[in-house]
Amino acid sequence: MDLIDDNNYKTKLLLFSCLFYPVVCFTGILQGTSALLLSFDESEVRKIIRICKNVLEYLAITEVVETLEDLVTFVKVDHVLNCA
Repeated sequence: MDLIDDNNYKTKLLLFSCLFYPVVCFTGILQGTSALLLSFDESEVRKIIRICKNVLEYLAITEVVETLEDLVTFVKVDHVLNCA
């Protein structure tokens, strides 16, 4: 009787581990995907902040532009700096 119960226990344990293992794997995959997406989001936020800072710098410079010639000079210098 003990042999039958022992084999039954081992069978149930094997069945449980086969059913539970994919859950553990899927949990790891989901956690890794979530971490990747969060880091991507943080990267995108840093890019947006950098662009906003550049816009603020441009706005500060444009406050001193008074003539069309100043604007042309500003645009030319900015184009040269961004292409370098």
